[in-house]
Amino acid sequence: MNKNLIIYIFVVVVTLTFTFAVKAEPSSDLIKSFILASEKARQPNAKPENVEHYLAFFTDDFIDHHIAYRVSFTGKDVLRKGIIRKSASMVSIVETIEDIILGNDTAVVAVLEDSKYYKNDKLKHFKGRNILVLEFNEQDLITQMRRYQDL
Repeated sequence: MNKNLIIYIFVVVVTLTFTFAVKAEPSSDLIKSFILASEKARQPNAKPENVEHYLAFFTDDFIDHHIAYRVSFTGKDVLRKGIIRKSASMVSIVETIEDIILGNDTAVVAVLEDSKYYKNDKLKHFKGRNILVLEFNEQDLITQMRRYQDL
């Protein structure tokens, strides 16, 4: 075999290896850690470090689409303010993963939520399924989150 051809094949193989190695592939463990962080951040007694740990799963400019309410926003600051504001009305929340479907750079997560909170001075109880569609970058950080409710 020609020496240049061998070098060329070697370079192509190494390049492809690194290309596939940096491709985002979220794991079940990553998703479980994310949901646990979400639950801890949204508790009524959540500490600032709980909120920041949850936010660490996102890029600074991630996009959040809350389909049921037809609301979208960009960035951690908006999410941080929303979590802090909502925690003032929270009584409890439990999030249980029902199913995880993993893709190359996406994950679909079915989460059962059981939460109690106050709205307009009335105790509300939400018990339903949230479907999260998460898109990840090469560092396994969430770049987009689409939230759907399945009651």
